[in-house]
Amino acid sequence: MSAKSSKVHRTSVSEIWLGEDGIIRSVYFKPNTVVTLENALENRKVGEALYDGSAMLWLIDIRNVKSTSKEAREIGASEETARRTGAMAILVESQMTKTIGNLFMKLNQPKYPTRIFTEEKNAVAWLLSQSKQLPLAS
Repeated sequence: MSAKSSKVHRTSVSEIWLGEDGIIRSVYFKPNTVVTLENALENRKVGEALYDGSAMLWLIDIRNVKSTSKEAREIGASEETARRTGAMAILVESQMTKTIGNLFMKLNQPKYPTRIFTEEKNAVAWLLSQSKQLPLAS
């Protein structure tokens, strides 16, 4: 993962920081994490603290996630989240985590560009290409 330009914020299930490249990274660190509504709200609160008025680019590493509740997925695709999100890349490793990412995209249909990746460098390159299409912070 990238060098950090902000301090690492640790929630009950993830570490979140703003990278030097302007991408917010959220890494689920506990193996077999079950993401709940409470976890999603906790992570969103950290994201709001990092929000500078521009559309945020998120790299979400779900390689340690076992499942995600319906309510947590709804938070990720909510209007409130969409207002602050420019694009999201989801980093997966196994077929199980790929299925979780695909479920989020299919069932919740986020209103911002979202793609699944198995390689971090490809996810970062895609997010940076998306940043060129976003409006500047006011």
